[in-house]
Amino acid sequence: MEEIEFDGGGTAYPFVWYFWDGEDDVFDVKDLSGIELCRNLKSFSAISMIESVDVRALLSCQRLEYLRLSTGIDHIEALLDLPALKEERVLDEVMTAGTQARRIFDTLKDRGVSVWVHWVSATQPTTHPLSNDLI
Repeated sequence: MEEIEFDGGGTAYPFVWYFWDGEDDVFDVKDLSGIELCRNLKSFSAISMIESVDVRALLSCQRLEYLRLSTGIDHIEALLDLPALKEERVLDEVMTAGTQARRIFDTLKDRGVSVWVHWVSATQPTTHPLSNDLI
């Protein structure tokens, strides 16, 4: 297997449950246990169906080139340990210069990784999950 995509709109779900409308959590993934068996994985995408992705779980996927996360991200620093990474796209809260996440993304860009972050503005003051800074 070279590609995994978590998305409730995927074409596989009607084969399992024809009348599933995607509006409940029946197919949600709780964690990435077992992903270490996907050693040839080149592309991983989480659009929905998993609350948060712990990037450390992907470290056994040393061939991973493309990572797209529209979910929560835990242990984002592990991105630096993915040697084949070419493109990383994430949905994240606004990050200011100097935050840990910003430093990680800048380091990846310096390595030639294409980094795309879709900035999300918080409606109330909150702290970034990777720092104590208010955003």
